[in-house]
Amino acid sequence: MPVAITIEPSDILSPDQLAENLKVSRAWVLDQLRARNRRENPLPYFRVGRFPRFSWNAVAEWLVTNHHATPEVKVRRVRKAKRGTR
Repeated sequence: MPVAITIEPSDILSPDQLAENLKVSRAWVLDQLRARNRRENPLPYFRVGRFPRFSWNAVAEWLVTNHHATPEVKVRRVRKAKRGTR
């Protein structure tokens, strides 16, 4: 017998809404859905037609399990100008 799952409409988010909640760009959210970026534990989403949607509860659970998975940040060093030269 199938299990009934109750999903509140307010728990379903668009990429823009998820980006706002996570304080990241919309581009970052959409980039996580690309096949080349799908990791061992990918960002959970589903499609409504062709549109990606997110369950806030599933994303919150994903955040807890991926709290250590921070993206690599490339640091660009800026050289200091030599004294006495312009």
